[in-house]
Amino acid sequence: MFLKNALCLRLTILIIPIYSVFLFSCQNDHDDDLGIQPLEEDYDDFPGEEGKDIIWVSNVDELMQTVQSTKEGNKLVIIKDGTFVLKDRLWLTGDNLIFRSESGDREKVVLKGNGMDGNIGFIFSIAGNNFALKDVSVGEVRNHGIQIHGEFNADNMHVQNVRFFNIREQMIKGTRDRNNTYENHTDSCIVENCLFEYTEGYAFQYYCGGIDVHHGVDWQIRNCTFRNIRTANNLLTEGAIHFWSNSENTLCENNTIYNCDRGIMYGLDNSTHKGGIIRNNMIHVTQDVGIYLCYATGAKVYNNSIFNDSAYPNSIEYRFPETKDCEIINNLTNKPITQRNNGQAEVDNNVVNALDSWFVNPAIGDLHLKVLPTEVIDKALDLADVPKDFDGDERAKGTSDIGADEK
Repeated sequence: MFLKNALCLRLTILIIPIYSVFLFSCQNDHDDDLGIQPLEEDYDDFPGEEGKDIIWVSNVDELMQTVQSTKEGNKLVIIKDGTFVLKDRLWLTGDNLIFRSESGDREKVVLKGNGMDGNIGFIFSIAGNNFALKDVSVGEVRNHGIQIHGEFNADNMHVQNVRFFNIREQMIKGTRDRNNTYENHTDSCIVENCLFEYTEGYAFQYYCGGIDVHHGVDWQIRNCTFRNIRTANNLLTEGAIHFWSNSENTLCENNTIYNCDRGIMYGLDNSTHKGGIIRNNMIHVTQDVGIYLCYATGAKVYNNSIFNDSAYPNSIEYRFPETKDCEIINNLTNKPITQRNNGQAEVDNNVVNALDSWFVNPAIGDLHLKVLPTEVIDKALDLADVPKDFDGDERAKGTSDIGADEK
């Protein structure tokens, strides 16, 4: 490993900050036929590298040494192309750390354990603030690809352009302090332009999910793809995105979810979620609801497109009296939006009888409109919280469309 200042590195390496994430058919491996292409972003808010000491990594021993060499914080770890089979988790306690590939190609840097039944439980365990990761693949571990430890008050994680694959439990896990619930938790984390997938078309077992966070505050999940989070024996998984246990103000936008049991969940049973927005997502589910509000207060569910490809009767549910002050507006679905157990929400201007022929390809989550249904086109209510659509197209006042796609 070699140390030098990141400012010098920027003189010789061109960093290209725009990366286009592609979605593919769930019937193929991750690098096969093109499905839909999510919104490109310019990533201006990814942490800067200037002033950080650089640690170069070219083999697994050097990677494992970063557990010690990053403890004082303020380090940039640049990983050469290759497959790195970890000997243990990377338990990181330093603040202001960036781990990234040198090439910028997430397919060329693979950090993995020894399988979903192996003895490596995690790739990254984060106990410090301001950890950032981008342009790598993470997978084949028993528990989680990343666990951020709210019990140590770890905040401000940023994950960008990372592929998570074949992880036995939840791919990203946010934990909390059970003994000091309101003090120690994770704040202000961003996960963007990432892929969460099981490459064989099914998960290993039902206790799994894409992102599962307890007491996360001000998280953003945007422009990500989740696929094949389901079991072969019809046992219900957690699905793609789940925030609960006193989580607050979660933003889920512009995500594509397909061939998954469930889509996005705020709260569960008597575990609460406060505030937050779910907007401009394209969701294809195979066993349960696309969006679930349970013990959720003040959530806004705007302009999502949902295709429920199962016998389950509902596309969106809001449940129990503790679910209140929610708004469910301008959504396009093929099944009803349903109140359960006295949940409370304003439900307005949704279309719940969409046909599969309306969409480009529901099976791979491509819910762009293929036709121009009169029920949808120019029929949306104007919402200040939804100025653009899934693709970044502006929504014109008075003539915008219901659902995630603006024609």
